[in-house]
Amino acid sequence: MKIHSAAYNVSRDIYFVTAGALLFGVAVNMFLVPGEIILGGFTGIATMLNILFGLHPGAVLIILNLPVAIVNVKFYGVNFIVKAFIGILASSAACELLIFLPQVTDRLLCAFAGGVSMGCACGLLFIRGYTTGGTDLIAWLLKAKFGNVSIGTLVFFSDALVILASVIFLRSTDGLILSVLSVTVCALSLDIILNTAHKKGGRHAP
Repeated sequence: MKIHSAAYNVSRDIYFVTAGALLFGVAVNMFLVPGEIILGGFTGIATMLNILFGLHPGAVLIILNLPVAIVNVKFYGVNFIVKAFIGILASSAACELLIFLPQVTDRLLCAFAGGVSMGCACGLLFIRGYTTGGTDLIAWLLKAKFGNVSIGTLVFFSDALVILASVIFLRSTDGLILSVLSVTVCALSLDIILNTAHKKGGRHAP
């Protein structure tokens, strides 16, 4: 019975991680990069570096995320970081593998669809305790140092800094409005996925 249960959990993990990673790749390649939409966090930084210098988002995400994940081992243990590594590698690989996808040119559609795709992607990963890294990991790291500050607050300010930086470097005030729209839609989509999973007895990330 225990073997059957373990196999069932592993198969569910594979399904959710694969689906979440693919949606992540779709969000980045079809909507965020072509629409120049900066969601914030490491994904926003990777998108910005792609726009400015043509760097591949998937490779940038791995370079930015892995050192932060390693530092978190000290505070949250190996299991937390193993799942973070898997989520980071899967979502980054999906970004590279799905680079062939057609790019949407309507920026408003990119902001909306990119936010929905990213929110659903993160939600599917969070349900099984995985993460795409980024400011999530930084927030958990800061939380270990400043326990009285909520994770939500830390993520909000980290993402806000990235979005404001994008306005400066990309010189686009329109981008600020579209980024705020996309972040809002992303957050709503994430909440819907997690609330639905909670009602059905799913589990969330740590």
